[in-house]
Amino acid sequence: MGIQRFLLELLPVGIRARSVEATFAILGILLMVLSATGVIGTRVLQTFPWWGVILWELCLFVGCVAWLVGILSAKRQDSLPDAVLITRIPVYAFGLTLVSGASAMFAVAIIAFAGFRYGLTSIIWFMLAIGTYVRRADLVDRTKGE
Repeated sequence: MGIQRFLLELLPVGIRARSVEATFAILGILLMVLSATGVIGTRVLQTFPWWGVILWELCLFVGCVAWLVGILSAKRQDSLPDAVLITRIPVYAFGLTLVSGASAMFAVAIIAFAGFRYGLTSIIWFMLAIGTYVRRADLVDRTKGE
């Protein structure tokens, strides 16, 4: 356990506290970079107009970067040993908003442009949209009183 503890201490507080969210944000950034450079692609994106692909990639990339910046702004609170304070909440919420919107847009566009044969893919993107929206709503609700 010695090496694991050492490696864990090297990670930023936000990544340790929100590891699943950080994973999704990093995967989104990598996906958008690879998609924009043409390294990867999907048959669904080929059915979209060129401007729709660029808009979707830009929204999802900027959203994931802002989401990750919000996560990385986490600081430990001295008063509570396990409490983590996010210092860039507006950036965090903005990133979640963009990711949610881009995911919902992509899910609807899949059905509109490619039909129901990609229905499972559409459901996955809708679930991402709902999950990030709920996270954003919870984050905004918790900070209303501050």
